[in-house]
Amino acid sequence: MASETADMSKYVEIVAQVCARLDAEQDRSFTIYSVHDRLHALSKDQPDAAALRALAHACGYHMEPKGQDDPFACGAFAPMFVMPRENGVSVFPVPLDGVEADVLDMWSVLASEDAMHPIVRARLADLLWTRRHRGPEPWFGAAVAAYLDLAATEVHIVERSAGLVRAADICREANQSELLDRVLDAVVRLVQESLDRARDEPGIVIPGLHVLADNEYDCAGLISAASEVYGDSPWHVSNLREVAIKIASSASERSALQSERVGAFESAANAADGLLRFAHLTTALEIAESAGLTADARRVRNKLENADPLTDGQTIEVTHEIDLDEFKREVDEVLGDGDLREALLRYGTLVPVDDPEQTREAISAERNEFPLQSLVTRLYLGPHGSVSVLPSGHEMRDDADLGQRDAMSIGLFASLSGRVAMDEIQRRYEPRADDIAECVQNEIITPPLAERIARSYGRWLDGDYTSAVAVLTPAIEEVVRNVCRRLGINVTRPRSTNTSSSETRTLGPLLDKLEEFLGPARHRYLQAALVDPWSLNLRHNEAHGLNAQPTADQYIVLFHIACVLILAAENAAIADGNHA
Repeated sequence: MASETADMSKYVEIVAQVCARLDAEQDRSFTIYSVHDRLHALSKDQPDAAALRALAHACGYHMEPKGQDDPFACGAFAPMFVMPRENGVSVFPVPLDGVEADVLDMWSVLASEDAMHPIVRARLADLLWTRRHRGPEPWFGAAVAAYLDLAATEVHIVERSAGLVRAADICREANQSELLDRVLDAVVRLVQESLDRARDEPGIVIPGLHVLADNEYDCAGLISAASEVYGDSPWHVSNLREVAIKIASSASERSALQSERVGAFESAANAADGLLRFAHLTTALEIAESAGLTADARRVRNKLENADPLTDGQTIEVTHEIDLDEFKREVDEVLGDGDLREALLRYGTLVPVDDPEQTREAISAERNEFPLQSLVTRLYLGPHGSVSVLPSGHEMRDDADLGQRDAMSIGLFASLSGRVAMDEIQRRYEPRADDIAECVQNEIITPPLAERIARSYGRWLDGDYTSAVAVLTPAIEEVVRNVCRRLGINVTRPRSTNTSSSETRTLGPLLDKLEEFLGPARHRYLQAALVDPWSLNLRHNEAHGLNAQPTADQYIVLFHIACVLILAAENAAIADGNHA
């Protein structure tokens, strides 16, 4: 290892070659995660190259948003994967605060190489700054300088933007005002570049403007220019007015800007109908109430009260063009670079919902922030026009709100990340039904059961969503029963009579028995998607003929659940073997 630490020039050249190839292949849109994947693959071919592995691991951390609670995070960085195991979890890369000193020393040498590509040099210096390795002084300046160099390259604009936002945070942490001025000037150039391109990049423009406003930079002109580009979306208009509020000079100006936020959603509601109209009006009311705009709140509430939910609350289809690059990057990161079986197992580690206690806490916080909203009687529409009316304080209100929140989270997952993942699996591997069957089969998922899962996938490919959902739904329930049996959980129970007869347990109670094994978030995901009457409730609706028109998104959710259960079956077999 000493010789590798002494001469790192060959690894600088390797990184340069990797970045050059990615630059050519991905049309100047590569990210730190693309670099990680290539370096990780190379390290497998050179098992003795400790520096190559150290480089790959450094590129594998997530840069987390400020304030995000992650038990494995260290400063702004968290591991790429946290996978469940029998006796805890497997974390990759190792949490930053657990990285050994010899690896930190290796990073130090590599980060000091001026020829190192700035996308990697910035990451290394930032990790060393976060760890305060051998004192903070050498690294905050190196990290900021590398992020500035990165902003002048032509890698993916999301990578450049995230780097500058992070550089501004470092400058504030280190109390370096002169460096901060250089960073803010670079942010201005990047925001202006995005606006000049006239592309839909609010994820670049709006965070950049927030950084400028937070640091008292005069960005009124940029806000005005951004409003011209993003004036058609109430969400973007609202976000831009929030930036303007930060630099407003008086209370009356701030109040007027809050009223413009209300007006943006109110105007959008006037041009919409159905659920979209309700959503826009509700958002407008939340803004008005939180900002203390009594007249605006009264006007919007009147519109809500006079809307007829039975005629106006119809289902509508909304089309909005979004940039899928970020979702593609996340999916590539999850699926990895292995074979089809590994990709399906890694896909099964995703969980679209939070721990239910965290979700309940978030709902409670919203009620405290917007107390009037929690006082409104809510209508929950079910199949065939059924309606549940739950006034404030009803004993079922908490469960209903939890179910609705999780249904929305799962629905967004299916239509975005889940759809991208399914398309990417098909693009990469072009699996046939027998390929799927071979990959999902294990000690618990028998060949006939694996064949049914595979057959449903084939029906989905053919666009026959009705058959795909109908075939997969009972197969998922059988997998749950098989996992329970393997773990020693009874799948039958005594009948509620005085006889010695028994009956099979239904899916809901079986999932409850698996909560400890699955963990609270995964258990809640399966519960919300399959059996919770306040949420998606896919199994119940399919079994009772209430799913009038199965959709592609419903199948995407069910296939992802199958992948979750394939991973659970693998872990159940391991657990059973260890206790044998």
